[in-house]
Amino acid sequence: MSKIKYIAGAALTIALGFAINQNVSAVTFDGSSNVPFTRKITGVYTNPEHQYQYTVTTANSELGNLPTGISCTVDDDSIVDNVAESEGCELDLSDITISKPGKYVVTLKETGGGSAVYPSDAADSYDVHIWYQNDLNADGTPKTSRKASIKYIKKNDVKVANVVFTSEADLPATKLTVDNKIKGAFANANDSFDYTVTVDGRAKDNSNLWISNASTGAKLSECTYDSSTQKSTCTFSLKHGESVEIGVQNGVSQVPQGVNYEVKQTIKNDYTLEIDGTSSTSGKTTKTVQADANNNVTHFINTSSISDVVDSKAFFSILPYIVLAIAATIAIYAVRKSKQNK
Repeated sequence: MSKIKYIAGAALTIALGFAINQNVSAVTFDGSSNVPFTRKITGVYTNPEHQYQYTVTTANSELGNLPTGISCTVDDDSIVDNVAESEGCELDLSDITISKPGKYVVTLKETGGGSAVYPSDAADSYDVHIWYQNDLNADGTPKTSRKASIKYIKKNDVKVANVVFTSEADLPATKLTVDNKIKGAFANANDSFDYTVTVDGRAKDNSNLWISNASTGAKLSECTYDSSTQKSTCTFSLKHGESVEIGVQNGVSQVPQGVNYEVKQTIKNDYTLEIDGTSSTSGKTTKTVQADANNNVTHFINTSSISDVVDSKAFFSILPYIVLAIAATIAIYAVRKSKQNK
């Protein structure tokens, strides 16, 4: 008798196990089973190609087979106005299993990746609310079929339309300085020299860079930003002894460390140019922003090319007349001397 009970119990266990396995097969979704999401980096000044990792968890024991190994990459081709965004990242829930009808929640959280400059967004997570419901007969009774649907998404218990993970680049910022001097006996202290400074990107706060008087700190103008080239262009003029600072805005330095920039002066006629102590015929120099602002100073010295030596061409042009005058003087002296001897 006990043997029969044992066999019957085993058969029941197998049957129940089969039934449970049938119930927890991958669910059918009414609509999309994917949740698209975006990984965004702001304040982009260096190569933003970074990969981030994500985990999916749930507090509901009836829900299983959650996706794993989720990642999302931001690449350097996606930079627009100092913002880089991922493309095609999504949470695929098509293989999840649910054992019975109900309302369920799965949580998507960023758990790693990025770098010290572009850290992972560990503070944010998104709750995806899934309803698993019976299909109904006309009289409201449940059918054997069921469907799942993604009803809404919440962040901090507030419904949101989009899932976006963001981190802002935390790059040290500094300033650029350009100064101008003139030299030479024929240099004009009132001569003005035109400059153009081109900087990769914008200010750290994503605004236009300022051009300020280096002595007083007064704002002179703003640089212009071209979104097609991702560069800021700063134009100004300097006389002897004048200098400007670029990127100091309300007392805060805004030029990110590590970006490239070019400083160019339009060379005037009658002047030769030295940039940082080196003779230049192009009038320009290209540099990389250093952490120490003292290393971001570009010195321009314009020396008058008008010589204070007598023009040899002018001298030789009158030389024949000088020779004739000397010859005439000698001839007159000779004639007088001859008459005196007689």
